[in-house]
Amino acid sequence: MKLVSIVCPTFKQAVFLPTAILSVLAQAYKPVEVVIVSVVGDEETHAVVDRFQTTMDIRHVKSEKPDHIHQIN
Repeated sequence: MKLVSIVCPTFKQAVFLPTAILSVLAQAYKPVEVVIVSVVGDEETHAVVDRFQTTMDIRHVKSEKPDHIHQIN
């Protein structure tokens, strides 16, 4: 099966990340990869991603510019 990449751009929305990540991982289709894109200074989001990265493989891309998040979304 082909790898499916789920890209989740976020800007100061850490409260929603656990639900989004768990939803992706609960899907029947495998393999999937989760890529979270956030802004460098968003410490709450970084903390959530760090907690999940201890138990699963999640890529975290930290952008220097908030405009990148809006362009992806």
